[in-house]
Amino acid sequence: MPGVVAVASLFACGDDQGTLTTITGASATVPTFPSSDPSDPSNVGETGDVTEPATGDPATGAPTTGAPTSDATTGPTSDTTGGPTSDATTGGTTTEGCPPGSLACACDGGACDGGLECVDGLCAPAPGCGNGVQEVGESCDDGDADNNDACTNACEVNECGDGAVYVGVEDCDLGAGNSNTGACKLDCTLQACGDGFKGPGESCDDGNAVDNDACSNACVPGGCGDGVVQPGEACDDGDLDDGDGCLSTCVKAKCGDGKLWVGAEECDDGDLDDTDACLSSCVKAQCGDGKVYVGVEQCDDGNADNADTCSNACKQIGVKKLVGPFNVNDGPAWGGNPPTYTCKEACALLFGGVAGDYSCSTSGAVVDGKAYLSGYADAQYCNSPQDDDYKLNTKYNCGVFGCSYSAYVQDNCDASTVNYCWK
Repeated sequence: MPGVVAVASLFACGDDQGTLTTITGASATVPTFPSSDPSDPSNVGETGDVTEPATGDPATGAPTTGAPTSDATTGPTSDTTGGPTSDATTGGTTTEGCPPGSLACACDGGACDGGLECVDGLCAPAPGCGNGVQEVGESCDDGDADNNDACTNACEVNECGDGAVYVGVEDCDLGAGNSNTGACKLDCTLQACGDGFKGPGESCDDGNAVDNDACSNACVPGGCGDGVVQPGEACDDGDLDDGDGCLSTCVKAKCGDGKLWVGAEECDDGDLDDTDACLSSCVKAQCGDGKVYVGVEQCDDGNADNADTCSNACKQIGVKKLVGPFNVNDGPAWGGNPPTYTCKEACALLFGGVAGDYSCSTSGAVVDGKAYLSGYADAQYCNSPQDDDYKLNTKYNCGVFGCSYSAYVQDNCDASTVNYCWK
């Protein structure tokens, strides 16, 4: 049965005014009225079509079609539509509330509104994607122009990889351009540091939250200066400042590294020389520190005695001449339990005179009032000189660690421990 289209009822349910019969082909929809005699077949044809009403008054011959009539039970009536009608294919007035050319209404001169076409006198959706009707070959049809919802404009179900971003479901969709190493991954999520895929702008991505391994949580290789202490680093403060507690090489600052640690060191010349402006303790040289500042001080005995050979201004009092040097280890062997000597006593022993005539130094350039000493089972003063009149005990072989010290004995010092005698 071609072109059968249902249209809206023209009567209210229960008003007992008639029924709506759908006519095939080009004929219009016509209401069927109930007969006063339900068994009277004269009102309905064989097929249920409405019997054409009389065209004239039997008594007068005057036309009555469309004119009001009187019914004994209902009163005056008019035609069933409440007003004039015309053929659906020719245009004109139609059923009230169903404008010609609109969906499910009569065609308007054979034409319909956009997206509709005239089928058997009524306006129906034109076939094709976007008409809101899922047809053969379509996966869906939501009848809208939104390409970012569940149904695309191509009437295909929106899915990852089709190039259309499904809003609320997908973060992105580049179609064939999706890649786990690109901006939009194969699962239509955006590339992000920590997802395990090395994407644009990332040097690495190990997919974990460990910040001190080979790949940091910023997706850059771990290394000195990233602010994270990596294996092999003593520290990492994330800056290039060599004046704080952590150097730019990720090594902890210390005295002697040649880098001035602000607030902790007065100076740091990177050497162990105690005769220059910066001592090996990273303190600035000054008169009275017991270290002769060569070229600045004549002597420095490290005491406040202004009546000895070195004044409190580190100037020599009475000019003394260098008599000669001796090595601590040149003294008698410790096993023979020799006497202990101060440096001054050793000078007098070796070069004549009395101890009070001499001053000692650990340098042949100036008198500093210092001397190296060996200790019983102890070599500390072989490296850190003491005052030139210091010794401990009268005999060396006392049998207990550190029980004696002498500036002239063969024991723990080596060939570098040279004392100089000045007279």
